[in-house]
Amino acid sequence: DIKISGKNILPMSKLPALVDRLKINIGIITVPKQYAQEICNIMVKSGIRGIWNFAPIHLEVPADIVVKNENMAASLAYLSRKLSETIN
Repeated sequence: DIKISGKNILPMSKLPALVDRLKINIGIITVPKQYAQEICNIMVKSGIRGIWNFAPIHLEVPADIVVKNENMAASLAYLSRKLSETIN
């Protein structure tokens, strides 16, 4: 295990046991797009049933898995537009 700022960073190999022990249902993907599908596959195999995806890629998942995709560029554009409307 690795510690960063006092927090344990666990290897992905420990995910299945952690998901089972803590009854985790939702996972969040925030990796570069080239790694997102691999991480998604590991999450699904580990028992994750819902995925909040911040990676800019469409994930291939079984029909019983729920995915919510977030588009960070669109969200930033929306916030910028709203702020400029309130400032001007």
